[in-house]
Amino acid sequence: MLEMEEVEDFEMKNDENETILLEKMTENMPENMTENMIENMTENMTENMTENMTETMTEDKTESTFKRKIVNENVISDAMKILAYKTLVNEHIANKALIRVLQSYDIDFNSLGLIESMLDEIKQFVYILEISGFEKISQLCKSIINQDCSTFTEVNAWNVCAISCNVNSSMIQVNMNNCILNVHSKFSQFIYCLWLCTHIKHIELSRIQKLSHSLDIYGNEAFLFLLNKPIISCKQNIEKYKHSFEYVFEVFRLTIEEASKIS
Repeated sequence: MLEMEEVEDFEMKNDENETILLEKMTENMPENMTENMIENMTENMTENMTENMTETMTEDKTESTFKRKIVNENVISDAMKILAYKTLVNEHIANKALIRVLQSYDIDFNSLGLIESMLDEIKQFVYILEISGFEKISQLCKSIINQDCSTFTEVNAWNVCAISCNVNSSMIQVNMNNCILNVHSKFSQFIYCLWLCTHIKHIELSRIQKLSHSLDIYGNEAFLFLLNKPIISCKQNIEKYKHSFEYVFEVFRLTIEEASKIS
């Protein structure tokens, strides 16, 4: 499993606008959301892809369910600390005992549950896309979520994009059931962000274990050492997770919202 440092250098890759979508898509967008990437993610919507939207998505449901999500950095920070404690000290500690321990370090016990809830929401979005006629996007998302590592090969070769069905020379490859999906590189930020936020628990467990082994300290001693540095919840890592969650949710929200208007 890769550490955070091994995926920290991925860049936002924004192509020139190939198609101008509704300007409403980027109104009041968070500052770290790039307009081109959101437009690129939804520019291939067609009436054929949205025929089934009316049965599964009503206007009221869209407004009440798919709101812009702002992720609290403190939630991510505390969740990382809980994962570190379970990894280094006691993986099977009972909740009541864990709450007492976390209170002594001013760590919110509910934070990890909130992260898990967001991961469940992502799965819900993927399911809604699948039953609403967006099978290609749904399959891509499932493949990214199920891929163990973030090794997505970027190639410069003419091929057909699995999402847009357009021929392009800049591709990123995603493994799906031992088959290769070629996806236009303009979707690369979404691919990397989706992988990062859905693998947060595995990344953190691996990172903490490697830090503990490299420092040759273990158990509660290792937890306190890493907590006090602070290494467990460094700001740079928290910001990457926050951006990834918010970006993925915004792409899903706008994709479904705009598709529902086309039908």
